[in-house]
Amino acid sequence: RRVREAVVSTQSTGNFPLRGHDESAESENQGSFKELIKLMKEIDPTFKFSSKSFTGTSPDIQNELIELIGNAVFNEILSEVSQCEFWALMADETADKSNKTHLSICLRYLKDGEVYERFIGFFDVSGKTTAAELATVILEVVEPFDTRKMSGQAYDEASCMSGEKNGVPARIQAKYPHAVFTHCFGNRLNLAVKDSMGFSKVVEFFRVCGNLESYFVGSPRRMEVYERHCTNGTMPMGSTSATRWAYTGGLIKHILNTREVLIESLKEIAGSGGRKCNWEIESRLKASGYHRKLQDSTFIFLLELFEKIFDILDILSEKLQSKALTVGHYESMVKDMIRQLKEIQLEPLVDTGERKATRSVLLEGFCIDGLTGETVNPLELGRKILKRTVECVEARLGSLPQFKWFALLNRSVLSHTCVLANSVYGDLFDMEQ
Repeated sequence: RRVREAVVSTQSTGNFPLRGHDESAESENQGSFKELIKLMKEIDPTFKFSSKSFTGTSPDIQNELIELIGNAVFNEILSEVSQCEFWALMADETADKSNKTHLSICLRYLKDGEVYERFIGFFDVSGKTTAAELATVILEVVEPFDTRKMSGQAYDEASCMSGEKNGVPARIQAKYPHAVFTHCFGNRLNLAVKDSMGFSKVVEFFRVCGNLESYFVGSPRRMEVYERHCTNGTMPMGSTSATRWAYTGGLIKHILNTREVLIESLKEIAGSGGRKCNWEIESRLKASGYHRKLQDSTFIFLLELFEKIFDILDILSEKLQSKALTVGHYESMVKDMIRQLKEIQLEPLVDTGERKATRSVLLEGFCIDGLTGETVNPLELGRKILKRTVECVEARLGSLPQFKWFALLNRSVLSHTCVLANSVYGDLFDMEQ
């Protein structure tokens, strides 16, 4: 019992993992759990005598301790939420390494003037794909809380999660009418970026970037060539993601910053430049194709353009994840982002692409793609991309009329309205209330 109390108290408040990376007898740090057991034996002779054979590392004991720690944290959250005026629910689906689907649920509430977002847990929803099944899981999770204070719910735009009539929000709101649904702002931004990338040339561009990353990361031998050419230290490759465009932005920046290194690495693999080549034909052909692409003026122009676009989007994405975000801040940030997108100057980016290119043929302001032979006007393509991006951002992240009434909670506005009402209606209008 004393071990359980000590472990639950220290692990739950300190947010420490139970097990250590190296728990061998020779390890200087066997993990917080084992180190705590050793400390208790040193300071408590009674415990040392009664626990000579006790290790506490059996699966049953470890699982019991994890359950106790979880219960302690949950009860603390339950206590905090019970003292709040309102709280909101946030949920999203995710898959683990075994490809089982889990629903992660968090609560958001205000305590002592500070916003808190608390993780409640992962809940197995494998095989539960309908809105009715997911809503049932959520309702069971929130049942211990004071649901009369549930004022909001936020999810992504999956069909079952955002359906207006039969989706999860509608089913939750049927039971708790005050739980207003908000489409996750971060997911809105991700969908806006995804919608804006519909041009065939842009689709091809991101496909090449993703394949180039896989080409190196998927082969230790090719990565060895790449790392050998990184004279200023190895720079980890980024990755593309269909659901998280921030990762794609990191890959674009990486390719742009290490373009010369990648060109030299691909040149070596392709067997050009008089080097002895002992690579298989498939690797050589792909290396030759990527090598030409990295020296194509349109490709370089798109690298430069999307680096600027993602730099702007990444700032907003990071701010949208702030737990202190308000509707007023949200609208001003979106307007600022749209302004920055409109101010991007394309001509210098075209000049940079043409200056760095060696494989494209320039002809009256146009260029011929180094791989396809297609004639492309970079300026026109850039204008279309920026115009489409701004339109999609405005459509997905524009004004939120359903939340305009929150402006009434601004005390500077509300107090002025109260003064006017009090001057007209006198005692019939309680200014304090």
